[in-house]
Amino acid sequence: MAVKLLKEIGKMIRNAPPREVIKTGLSALDKKVGGMCGGDVWVVCGHTGKGKTSFLLNLLARQAQAGQFVALFSLEIGHEDVFNRYVQMHTGINERDLREGKFSPEEQAKVDEAHEKVGKLHVRIEDSQIIAPEEIRRRICEQAEDGASIIGIDYLQMLQGGDNRFMAITRAIKEIKAAAHEKTVPVVVLAQYNRRYADDDQNEPCHAWIDGSSEIAKASDLVLHIIHGDSPHCDLFIEKDRHGGNTGRITVKFDPIKSVFSNL
Repeated sequence: MAVKLLKEIGKMIRNAPPREVIKTGLSALDKKVGGMCGGDVWVVCGHTGKGKTSFLLNLLARQAQAGQFVALFSLEIGHEDVFNRYVQMHTGINERDLREGKFSPEEQAKVDEAHEKVGKLHVRIEDSQIIAPEEIRRRICEQAEDGASIIGIDYLQMLQGGDNRFMAITRAIKEIKAAAHEKTVPVVVLAQYNRRYADDDQNEPCHAWIDGSSEIAKASDLVLHIIHGDSPHCDLFIEKDRHGGNTGRITVKFDPIKSVFSNL
């Protein structure tokens, strides 16, 4: 256990270089919360099929396009499907047609160009579908030691461990937070809502809707809910911001064809 006097901590802060802040690229969100710093854990949640994975892939792609190495634990979809999601973002061709190769010669040219662009992104994908909670900390640390500037997990409830699902999710989020803090790396974790709230689009979402453990919100530095309104607009509801308390809704654009989030 590290024990420091406030005087020592102050000296360390004064002598340390400025902390790197990772921006999401969504100006309203960055203005609200300031971006991510090393050690932060963001939990992004929402209804099934409402853009959680797209939000994460958008965030990772922006960092990779800036020359950063990023890592993704894709526990729900395989690496080929992740690649096709990125191609879809560039071309607007839906993922099913990309998987089946159903497109015109003109679209083929777009796909070839997108393949070249996506292939240059330094995104490392680990698509093991069975990762125990006690394993996720080690694997996050390994990615951070290899130089990952940000790490994504899609999604939390897919982590498996024993028969007690509640305890597995509780342990997983604690291990994720410990790894982020230990290696000073930001981690974005996707989380599903409990099925009982699947049809609730009238009430403001909250962390109690998240499927699994109450520890998810406690361990996180930021809890963000994706709320789809009238296309092409999408609301992002910041329920928790540990560092600044800047909660509330912001509105961004969402292109359902390309699955791309962007500024208004």
